[in-house]
Amino acid sequence: MNEPRTIRCRKCNLNQYETKNKLCRRCGTFFAPAIPPLPPPPMVVVEAPEPEIRKPTVKHSNNVLAISRRLVAYRMALGWSQTRLAKGLASGYISRAENGLVIMSAGYLQMLADRLGIPVCWLLEDVTEERLTELFARRIFLETRSMDESRRQYLLCRMKKLTEKGMRKTG
Repeated sequence: MNEPRTIRCRKCNLNQYETKNKLCRRCGTFFAPAIPPLPPPPMVVVEAPEPEIRKPTVKHSNNVLAISRRLVAYRMALGWSQTRLAKGLASGYISRAENGLVIMSAGYLQMLADRLGIPVCWLLEDVTEERLTELFARRIFLETRSMDESRRQYLLCRMKKLTEKGMRKTG
């Protein structure tokens, strides 16, 4: 059932129910019929040109790419994933940094070097065999700390024999 509509008279400001004769109960002013709203103008559809999809073009110097390659080399020498290195950082930042898509600030380079356990100058200078060997040895040390002494000694003895064998082949 339709509820009666309330109307305020413009002349006497009386708030009242709408009457059948459309007159105000107090002053007798005629209520003008409500004018229906105009329909909205027709929508004109204009096709926008397709956006141009461009691959990001990065024209960084070779220094940025060299730093990126060093970061990858040291991370992989430690056997770390990008996720492990990126703990607490934006998820894709390490990937973009390793691909040379971002220029890392000095503070950011220092933070990554600290996480890798290397001096920041290592990221700025060429990777050497000695540095990779040092990282590998550090990785072995960290992984063997939880072993009991006899297993650690056995592993170190086997590694020594393997390196001596490799030295004889190359030397």
